[in-house]
Amino acid sequence: MKKIAKYVAIAVIGLALAVVISFAALILPRHESPPAGEIPLDVDNLTLPDQLETSLNETLLAYREEHHLPSISVSLGLNDELVYSAAVGYADLESGRPATTSSLYRIGSVSKSITAVALGRQVERGELALDDTLQSHLPDFPKRQWDYTLRQLASHTAGIRHYSESFFEAMGENYHTPHYEKVSDGLVMVRDSPLVFEPGTAYRYSSYGYNILSAAMVEAADMSFTELLQQEVFDPAEMTVAQAEDAIEPPEERVSFYMQAGSWSIEEFYTDNSYKIAGGGIISNTSDLVRFGNALLAGRLVGEEMMQELFTPLGIPHVNGQSISYGLGFRQYEHSAGDLQLVSVAHSGGSVGGITYFLMYPEHELVAAV
Repeated sequence: MKKIAKYVAIAVIGLALAVVISFAALILPRHESPPAGEIPLDVDNLTLPDQLETSLNETLLAYREEHHLPSISVSLGLNDELVYSAAVGYADLESGRPATTSSLYRIGSVSKSITAVALGRQVERGELALDDTLQSHLPDFPKRQWDYTLRQLASHTAGIRHYSESFFEAMGENYHTPHYEKVSDGLVMVRDSPLVFEPGTAYRYSSYGYNILSAAMVEAADMSFTELLQQEVFDPAEMTVAQAEDAIEPPEERVSFYMQAGSWSIEEFYTDNSYKIAGGGIISNTSDLVRFGNALLAGRLVGEEMMQELFTPLGIPHVNGQSISYGLGFRQYEHSAGDLQLVSVAHSGGSVGGITYFLMYPEHELVAAV
């Protein structure tokens, strides 16, 4: 009977999702993706051979068409250099504004990697320690039945919940509209939520855990979180456009946001991500993400010891027992490509109206952002 109830619940959730998407398709502006005419292509090929550039451009055009995407942008870094950057499609379908290599996208949870590096720099200077308890920096934050540390927050092992498991509550949390001027104000979303397991005993992904972590970082730095990101990551990595998203006054280079329904691109509901800058509220172009990866691998952001702290999986299994490859703000994978045995470090990011993937092969000094 429990199995039957489970399948019924899944069917109901699936039906509810279909209804919501259908409703959105009726009330929100829709666009057949893409507009008629030649698809815009903007390319900055800095050092790649022409044949390789042509192949990459053709791949991007084909992928965008196959998946009916408004736009897609890719940048590559090699040996501490930005070697290729391209954008295909439209930053805004209604106006026909083309996507360019300067277009800004929501990078979602790739924001966690940036936050983790900022944390690492604070640790290296002694402003805080990974094994400090949260209460040692935020004594007024409600204490739970167990203490948990900054390391546990950064590795998703603190027991902090993720988005609500209730479908409709989760929709409200993802499509959040209030604006928060300070990180501490946004903690209202999770301030009174109980821990879902004893810290350090399991892994469960949590964007809210990174929100809490950023509040402790701000307290230690005595500056706003946007100032902290600028000082600790954006400036030393020579990132020129990455920023906390301002939903109220967005920069003109920011793309418009869409959900996909077959070949239709439907304009997304308004969302303000100021409650989760650290966990998913940064916008960037792919070139800046490659600059971030280049600077990290070249040792310009943190030292080798801290880099290994960030990259190395803690070996704590998921609450469902599954093996997890997460360190502090990064996932590590081992795989093969022909005869090559490769180790990659990566993070994905899913946002309202955008998907980002950030990938590094440290041994080969190769960085990619999509």
